Amino acid sequence: MELQRLFGVEWGPEEAEIDDVRFQVLSRLIIGPVSETEYERTWRWFMTLMESSQRFRQQRGNLLLSADRKEWEGVVALKNAQLEKILPLQAHEEFRARTTFLEELFESKALQLKYLELTPIELRNACLVKIKEMGWLEDAFELDRNQSKADVEAKKMKLALALKDVLAPDHFTEFLRVQDAGYRNLLEMTRDNQLPRSTAQKMFDLRQATVAELAQLPPETTASDRAAAVAISQTTTSDAARKLLGAEIYSKFIVRNGSWFTNFSKL
Repeated sequence: MELQRLFGVEWGPEEAEIDDVRFQVLSRLIIGPVSETEYERTWRWFMTLMESSQRFRQQRGNLLLSADRKEWEGVVALKNAQLEKILPLQAHEEFRARTTFLEELFESKALQLKYLELTPIELRNACLVKIKEMGWLEDAFELDRNQSKADVEAKKMKLALALKDVLAPDHFTEFLRVQDAGYRNLLEMTRDNQLPRSTAQKMFDLRQATVAELAQLPPETTASDRAAAVAISQTTTSDAARKLLGAEIYSKFIVRNGSWFTNFSKL
């Protein structure tokens, strides 16, 4: 469970943990602005959910039959009904948004939030959209974690379509970019060298344009002609990137983690 890593303690149902100052601060941050009674009840709800999820899987050795899934669906429905009785509607939504934010921040599965620069409203809405399209507290509620690649991609497509309605156009475009591991690589490189985000964007657009150009080579292009076209593209792209970054930073980038940027031989 990724929220366990955030707390930096070994999770367990022991009441003594609630007296830990760090535990108090972080758990209150997760739950949000609620009354003392609501806080205590919500946190105990959360701890028993984690315990139930772990025990359910362990008792079945992670070999889940259709009957097991049906039983767990009943447990999930009961747990959600319990939470709805603990928290008012607005606080309930806030708690779900905050836990989703933390899940995505420390182990992104859909949004790549740490690479985005969203307004607070956009951030909250993005988390709520993710809950609607992909579910909530996947590590606790989802028993089947081995979804097919096709199913995962279909969910991500629905998520992207929904996010288009809650993000500013430029922020949505950036969301699409950060789904690419290569672009995240570029962002990390520009951050490390105190370069603006626009530099990473220009670098990414440069590579994408080159990829698109090579994709348009006629099917009948010979191997030697294709190799020549790739060589020209690599040189052109390298020269343009060197101008954007400067020779020193460009050299560091290529040596450290940037070989993918100009390696078009497998396209």
